[in-house]
Amino acid sequence: MSQTPLKRFYKTVSILETEAGWAIALDDRPMRTPANQPLCVPTSLLAEIIAQEWDRQSSQINMHAMTLTRMANVALDRTPSQRPDMIGEFVRYCETDLLCFPDTQPADLAQTQNQLWAPIRDWAACTLSIDLKVNQESLIALDHPPKSLEAARQYAAGYDDFMLTGLLYGTSLFGSALLASAVLESHLDTDTAHRAAILPELFQMQNWGQDEEMQAVLDAKQTEAQNLGLYVNSLKKKS
Repeated sequence: MSQTPLKRFYKTVSILETEAGWAIALDDRPMRTPANQPLCVPTSLLAEIIAQEWDRQSSQINMHAMTLTRMANVALDRTPSQRPDMIGEFVRYCETDLLCFPDTQPADLAQTQNQLWAPIRDWAACTLSIDLKVNQESLIALDHPPKSLEAARQYAAGYDDFMLTGLLYGTSLFGSALLASAVLESHLDTDTAHRAAILPELFQMQNWGQDEEMQAVLDAKQTEAQNLGLYVNSLKKKS
């Protein structure tokens, strides 16, 4: 059963500096998360972007379109109590990472994947010590070196609640812990990471014709990837 859309109930959106960080206010009343905590974020830039999401709403509020708000809510309500589970989820993604299963055929798809994916795997191995094996024979999970999986665990654990939220969001979005890590570490921009994640779909449409439904899904994912970039970059710019 679909929920009744929430009507816009406020006129103005603003940000307020507090002792705990930056709060977002509707008609000068500070917002709260679904768990009834103050919606307070670490940087003024993230607060400004969240405020813009709310200010863009028309007569009805589309919560699905407010990615930054949803991520901030997760960082405040869920991540602090579920950090071990989220870190474990990141490690499990490493065990079956998209970039570990390149195609062998068709040859041009395999070549494109190798050109984009191999340097990212090499970067993760050299920079993060997450050195994952590659399986071109099947989609069966590999036995990766335990030290690499432990490095992945330590890497995720090193992030605060807001950045860990972004890491897991990107990992799920791209289907790849390595691509998400590359975005958070500013090794890749979000458009490049998005393209790397959807190479098979792009190849299919290039060779078999445009698929409007698939294109709509890919466009929505690209928008979410760009929102992830806004979220991560706004957290890195301390204020």
